[in-house]
Amino acid sequence: MRRLLGRLRMALMVRSDRLRTAQWFYKSEPAAFDRLAEGQARPACPACATAAEWSSDYPSRAKPFARHRVLYCTHCGLGFVRDMGAVLARYYREDYGRSNRGDRQVPPAEYFAAQVAGADPALEKYADRVQRQIDLLRQHDARFDRVLDYGSGPGYFLHASGAVQAHAIEPDEMSHKYLDYLGATRHADVQSLPAKSFDTIVASHVIEHLPSEELQPTLERLLAALAPGGRLLIEVPQGGHSYLRLAGHRQDPHTLFFTGQALVEAVTSAGGNILYQMALGRVHNPRREAPIYRPKGPPFFRTARGSLTVVCTAA
Repeated sequence: MRRLLGRLRMALMVRSDRLRTAQWFYKSEPAAFDRLAEGQARPACPACATAAEWSSDYPSRAKPFARHRVLYCTHCGLGFVRDMGAVLARYYREDYGRSNRGDRQVPPAEYFAAQVAGADPALEKYADRVQRQIDLLRQHDARFDRVLDYGSGPGYFLHASGAVQAHAIEPDEMSHKYLDYLGATRHADVQSLPAKSFDTIVASHVIEHLPSEELQPTLERLLAALAPGGRLLIEVPQGGHSYLRLAGHRQDPHTLFFTGQALVEAVTSAGGNILYQMALGRVHNPRREAPIYRPKGPPFFRTARGSLTVVCTAA
C-alpha cells in the first residue's frame, strides 16, 4: 500500500507540474523592454560587470516575483533581478516545498530504486539529465572519489555517479532524509566548503536561483573547492529573453537569466578555465525581431537552445 501511495503521489506531482507549465496557465515572456532613462541607476552585470541598459517586467504571474523588474546587460545578454535574497529565502521556506516537492514522501530505498529502474515519470527527466552529465564529465577525465553536488535535491547525481565520498549543499529539509540515506555529508553553504577538496562538483539548474549579488562569490568558492585536476560542471536553462522568445518555459523563481555568453563570462570572471561549452537542449527557441542583445562569437554564444552546460577547472 505504501508503494502504491508513493507512485500515486508522483503521478499527481507530474500532472500538477504539467498544469503549472501549460502555456495558457502562466506567463513566461516579458511584456515589454524599456531602455533605462538618462540618470537612472545602471547596476553592473553580475556576469561581466557591464552597466545594465534595459529592463523588463518579470516573466511570471507568480507572487512575489511578478512585482519585480529584470535588468539586462547588452554586452553578454544576462538578465538579472537585484535585492532578492530575503524574497528567495521566504519563498523557499514557505512556498517552494509545497508546490515542488510532492515526491518527498516516498521512502528513500524505494525512491532510488525507482530512479534506477526508470519506473516513474516524475524521476525520468532527472535520471536522464544526471546520466548525460556523468557521461560528459567522464569524457573530460573527471574522478568520482570525492563529489559535491551543489543544490543536490535528494541526491540524484550522487546516487547515480557512485561517489565514494558524497557531499551536498541542499537547503530543502525535505531532501535531507534521502541525502542521509546515501551517507552524504551535508554542508551548510559554499562558505563552509574546504579548499581544494573535491574531485568533481556539479551545479545543475541551481546557479540561476541565486540572488544576483551572490553569483560571483559563489562561483569563486566552488572553483576554490576543486582539488587539483578537479572538474566543475554547471548547467543552467536558456534565459536569453534579450534575444529569444522563451514562451513555454517556466521562469520563476529564477533571478539570473543566462545566455551562453553570460555563463562563460561569469565563470571566467570567477577564475574558471572552460574545457567544454555546449547547449544540450533539443528545443530551438524563436529569435526576437527586435532584440536588445545581438550575440556574436562562437556558436555557444548564439545558441537558441537550452541546457547551457560548461565543464571547467580552476584556472
